[in-house]
Amino acid sequence: HDPERLVALTWPALVAGAGQLAWVLLARAGQLIGTGVALGVTLVALCLVVWRLAKFASPAGVERLATDLGWGAALGWVCVELLLFSSIVFEHYELFDDDRAYFIAAIISLCVFIAGALGLAGRMYRQLAVGPVLTWGSVWIGWERLVGEPRSYILGALAMFGAFLVLAAFYASSRRRRRNVLGL
Repeated sequence: HDPERLVALTWPALVAGAGQLAWVLLARAGQLIGTGVALGVTLVALCLVVWRLAKFASPAGVERLATDLGWGAALGWVCVELLLFSSIVFEHYELFDDDRAYFIAAIISLCVFIAGALGLAGRMYRQLAVGPVLTWGSVWIGWERLVGEPRSYILGALAMFGAFLVLAAFYASSRRRRRNVLGL
């Protein structure tokens, strides 16, 4: 085992694990602000873990597959959860007076999610789990808006288009050479 790799992964991994635990406990207690902070801290820590997994890649194929899939899926899931959390905050704190404002806020939140996912695709190097999980989340949101209630064809189509963009961006990212990735 490479001690440099272990040192590079330890603190962000511990923070990510503690953040996920805090997220669940605070969400169950109904603490919205604390939940948001825990999600944000977890997101940053998971980005560091996944980036460092690429920088200090394990030579063992099985270990690399297991760590990349586990941490990558966690990062993708936290991104999707943060998007869903924004709608909970909007509704709980009654931030808007009418449905049109909620609709605009939902579009902006979804665009930020897609932009963030595209940013991750640009920074990540051959992370096999992040892209599919983000794509799944976007497809799931799109499907729910297209066929579920409240129905919104615009939000559904935007989420589906975002899923296509995210998948294409992660595919393009996986085709790059390691020397062309900043910091690797």
